[in-house]
Amino acid sequence: MLLERDRLVAGIESRLIELRGRPEIVRCQRQRNVFEGRRILITGAGGSIGAAIAETLVRRPGAGRLALLDQDDSALQRVMRRIPSSVATPILCNIRDGTGLEQAFQRIDPEVVIHCAALKHVDLLEAQPREALLTNVIGTLNVARISSQWGSHLISLSSDKAAAPENVLGYSKKLGERIVASYSKATKSGGVSIRLGNVLASRGSATEIFLDRALSGRHIEVTDPMMTRYFMTIDEVIAMIEIGLAEGEALGDCLAPDLGTPVSILKLAEVVRSSVGSTAEVQVIGARAGENLHERLFSSTEEIAVSSEFRSYHRVLVPAVDVQDIQRLERIDEAAALVAEMRRLSWPKGDLRQARSA
Repeated sequence: MLLERDRLVAGIESRLIELRGRPEIVRCQRQRNVFEGRRILITGAGGSIGAAIAETLVRRPGAGRLALLDQDDSALQRVMRRIPSSVATPILCNIRDGTGLEQAFQRIDPEVVIHCAALKHVDLLEAQPREALLTNVIGTLNVARISSQWGSHLISLSSDKAAAPENVLGYSKKLGERIVASYSKATKSGGVSIRLGNVLASRGSATEIFLDRALSGRHIEVTDPMMTRYFMTIDEVIAMIEIGLAEGEALGDCLAPDLGTPVSILKLAEVVRSSVGSTAEVQVIGARAGENLHERLFSSTEEIAVSSEFRSYHRVLVPAVDVQDIQRLERIDEAAALVAEMRRLSWPKGDLRQARSA
């Protein structure tokens, strides 16, 4: 059953790759050994993206030792069943817990930190913005702070929703980018953020949701027929991480990959349905709270540095944020006031006036 599902997912990925109209993001020769022999800590390793990164890295020749950190013990156990214990150490820890995270760093002494841990569901975070603050903002603050203290090279996975943020998830991810910029630029430690589009076959992705419904014979729900999204594969995520490790001039910057043409969500539903051979009806249910019709990889208010060596991404110059302003967010109890302040801080001074048109 799992093999059949994997075959279906591979077929769907192949068709979507054709639709997005761009070549695959690949690493260059200089990036081929950036993981070799290095101690690597992956936060959110129990999630689909973190787990896929871990499983890919252990297959690399000369791969160093991995530390897989997650606050979900069941998810962590599932990943460890697929990875030899001789090359990976499980760490049960919530990134919100700064003390526990420091103890993890003391135990592992990581040279590279790949920060995947995040909350990512737009509608849930609109209803519970404090959860977005505690994990995506304060958690990232903990990871960035301790990584810089330890001298670890930090790669923090962000989202295209951070480019011109207009929802709680976007605000929290943009603040994460600005936090990474603050610590990386202040300490000159290696640290970059990488903006991801929708990662194909990741847990909770539209691809997986549509496939589950098609296989069970239920109708496929599309929020809006005009909605589009950028898509990338897990191999492209890893290629971007390798680029981030090799990009020496990008201290604190954000790498926004060239993801080609965004794909219609309605078209995605049709691709999934035809791949499965399902006759399931596609129903339009309307956009959820906070959802955008279209995403972008960078906004008109952001400054972009042109890279002469790499052509598969844009380097966004991210302004630092005052860490004390971030810490003060925890003291705001009222949800609307918290969201307003997260929005203000996510748009650097002067940019908020342009936010509506960005």
